[in-house]
Amino acid sequence: MDQHRLSTEKSREAYRQQFDLGQRTLLDLLDSQNEFFEANRSYINAHYNQVTAQARTLAAMGRLVSTIGVGRDDMPTASDAGQDREGMDPADMCPLEEVAVDSLEKIKAGLVIPQRAKLAVPAPVAPVAPVPKSAPAKLTLSSDALFDFAKSDLRPEGRARLDALVDQLTGVAIDRVIAVGHTDSIGSDAYNNRLSVARADSVKNYLVSKGMDPAKIRASGKGKTQPVADNGTAEGRSRNRRVDIEVVPAAR
Repeated sequence: MDQHRLSTEKSREAYRQQFDLGQRTLLDLLDSQNEFFEANRSYINAHYNQVTAQARTLAAMGRLVSTIGVGRDDMPTASDAGQDREGMDPADMCPLEEVAVDSLEKIKAGLVIPQRAKLAVPAPVAPVAPVPKSAPAKLTLSSDALFDFAKSDLRPEGRARLDALVDQLTGVAIDRVIAVGHTDSIGSDAYNNRLSVARADSVKNYLVSKGMDPAKIRASGKGKTQPVADNGTAEGRSRNRRVDIEVVPAAR
């Protein structure tokens, strides 16, 4: 939680600088401030819960007063109050129940092994011809899963998803693969166009690194011009940040 709090603070400062340059709106800046506030509140609440749990544990052990260093000369000790647990034997508090375990000879003597029925030899089965693999017609991958915020370098989760696509395309005759990057509406047109192209290029370069023919892979970016959801909501903006991958099979 502390790392999340620090990362949101860095994001807030980055948004503030981009706002000063005209690359972010005031709504973006307020969203980043709200995210930092929620992360900071969660961290403080968790720290409070941890301290409370420690206090309850010390109280159950009869050590709360001595640990926090409060008390008076006339205050009775834990031993005087019958709460001193230092001398208690764990065996008296939680006695171990002995479980009787039968010997191996006794188990064998009472074991009855049934006769196994003879299995009929099945008739030979004709081999089934393998079903040819088919390529997915179109695949939409969330940019939030593929990339970090405002980045075009693939995350480990993004590489794993592209590995699954490569496995699907192995042994399949394809004409071409088209990767198109899309962004939400936050930021300028030029910024979003550059980001969408860079992310599509990252997908293409990774597929090529896995052995796919670079001549059959095309990459382009549409920026924020082709939304599939309302950019006025966080959920809609998340859906619009995506990379569409279309697989065109080879003509037979």
